[in-house]
Amino acid sequence: MRRVRSLSLTGTHRFAPRPTRMPLERLESNVAGHHRVVEITYPQAEHLADLYGIQMDLQSAQRLCDHALELPDLGAAQYEVFDGLVVAALTKYMRCFASGSRLGLNETDVRGLSPELQKAHNFFKHLRDKHVAHPVNPLEETFVTTSASEIDGKLLPVTSLNPGRETIMLHVEDAKIIRALASAMESHIEPRIETAKMKLLSFLQSLPVEEVHKLDLHDPRRRHANHYVRKSRRQAKRSNNAIQPTGEDASG
Repeated sequence: MRRVRSLSLTGTHRFAPRPTRMPLERLESNVAGHHRVVEITYPQAEHLADLYGIQMDLQSAQRLCDHALELPDLGAAQYEVFDGLVVAALTKYMRCFASGSRLGLNETDVRGLSPELQKAHNFFKHLRDKHVAHPVNPLEETFVTTSASEIDGKLLPVTSLNPGRETIMLHVEDAKIIRALASAMESHIEPRIETAKMKLLSFLQSLPVEEVHKLDLHDPRRRHANHYVRKSRRQAKRSNNAIQPTGEDASG
């Protein structure tokens, strides 16, 4: 089940789809059941949560490429929008391979792609490293220009300065290839997600049923962007855990 978060300076808003209610005849009694979507806060859930995060980034990369490819006319103004969407898609895709506190994909996963897509992955990885993440490189040159003017053979003094830039721009074929990479990698991790789901479900079913019913969604008021933006994910998790209720009323 997918949750969507939207960050703002006033807090993190978290949404979860309402679960489908079971028909009354399928319940053990004639009384309608009460359903809550709860967050599994046990450490055993972190592996699946990381896989879900990778899957969502890969799906987002595909949607961003789709939006870029749906633009009707790549004139000057639209082309900047197109480039921004494809760069965002590339960022979403490549962050799935980042090392850190979240589980990341690695070169072993890349070797599961076709030779053509492996070559494309390596190209876009270097492009991201040299062009998107670090703008001081041969792929993007910024310089200063002026107007060297003359009238009737008389050279005029310089009166103004302007910026100049040469940079590469991503194209339609790039968007198609990034989308193909994200789609292939999503298919690659789907079996791992299913395995992790079954393992976590087995763990939860081994617990007393009351333990799961104690869980709940985090209170959105506990999370604020201006508090977490300068912290690593691990530091943020420690801070959030510090304000969780303890004892039998702990909600995670």
